[in-house]
Amino acid sequence: MAKAAATKRKVIPDAPKRPRGKPPHVKDAKIASIVELCKAIGYSQEQTALVATVSVETLQKYYAEEWEKGGARVNAKIAGNLATIAANPSHPKSVTAAIFWMKARMGWSDMKIAVKAGDSETMLEGDEDMPPISFTIKIGDRGGEK
Repeated sequence: MAKAAATKRKVIPDAPKRPRGKPPHVKDAKIASIVELCKAIGYSQEQTALVATVSVETLQKYYAEEWEKGGARVNAKIAGNLATIAANPSHPKSVTAAIFWMKARMGWSDMKIAVKAGDSETMLEGDEDMPPISFTIKIGDRGGEK
C-alpha cells in the first residue's frame, strides 16, 4: 500500500485547459465564392451548404452577405464579360455576343420578311409571332429626270 500513496499524479496549477468541441469556423474566401456562385445558379441553402461543406447554420451566420448579394455580383460579372466581348470587334465571338446582348437587353428580335418577286412570295425565317412585312422596290424609271 505504500507504493500506491507514492505514485500520486502531479497537478500543474497553471496548465491551459484544452477547449472542448469543434473550433469556431473561420470565414474562408474560397467558400465565400462558392456561396456566391451557388446563389447565382439558384441553389437552395441546403444544396449550397452541401457543396461548400459547411452546415446551413454556418452558411447563415458567416456567409449571409455572400448569400444576399452573390447572385447579383455573379450576374454583373457575366454581363460585364459579355459586354466586353460584344464591344471588341476583334474577338471571334463578338458578333454572337452582340446579337445576344441586343436580344436580351434591348428587346431586339428576329422577324419574318415577305419578299415579293414577280408573282411569287418568299418568307424568310424569323420570329413566328411577327406578321410578315411587305415592301416593293422599283428599279428603272426615275420619274421626271431626263
